[in-house]
Amino acid sequence: MKQILIAALLTGSASLAHAQIAPAANGPSVPNSQSRVNFVSAVQPGDKVAPGDLVRTIRPFNHWSLICDQLLGRKRVCQLQTSARTDQGGTVTWDIAPVKATGPKGEAIERPMSLLRLPRDAQPEGGVSIGVEGLERATRIDGCDAAGCASGSLFEGKLVELVAGTSTVTVSFDRGGKRERAIIAMAGFKEAVEAIGTKDAGAPVVVMPREPGTATAQPVTAKADKIRPAKAITSKP
Repeated sequence: MKQILIAALLTGSASLAHAQIAPAANGPSVPNSQSRVNFVSAVQPGDKVAPGDLVRTIRPFNHWSLICDQLLGRKRVCQLQTSARTDQGGTVTWDIAPVKATGPKGEAIERPMSLLRLPRDAQPEGGVSIGVEGLERATRIDGCDAAGCASGSLFEGKLVELVAGTSTVTVSFDRGGKRERAIIAMAGFKEAVEAIGTKDAGAPVVVMPREPGTATAQPVTAKADKIRPAKAITSKP
């Protein structure tokens, strides 16, 4: 299956500031995407949302937060979120949210998407890498605007295998002629995933490997989804 590409900035942190007006329930905003990304939503077109009908819960699990929206009488829609400062004073935010997709038989399914948001002056040509203990997975930066830059990819297969069970993940990208890094603490990630009810919409957001170092529970991913040895980067003066 082709990797979902996002060609514009993913604005907002899961629309946290608008929980009563529906954008919060629609997932992170993707204003101008090449391949349209449809996030699983607690609010459907045509729904009339009265004040108090949309319930949001934010549950912190160490360094990760489980953010769930629920329209009264319906299933919850949940996503995961964390953020960290870089070694050069920037901020990286990492969201993992369910998106709508089509299964092999044409059926409607849901798949988890990884959304990395970076400083607005990140250099797109350098891409962005997610690394663990000498290994990394590189992907493109899909777009930037005045608010920041963003990179989106399916959070499945080898990417989940790479980060499952580790204590920290390094997100690196180019900015100002230097390779900038943020250390993402994974404490609480597994617990946040497990706290998503199996009957909730978009659940499980993430399919975790059954054993450390294996991906037996993972769906088939794109051929381009490769884990490689991390390169030693020398910052430019």
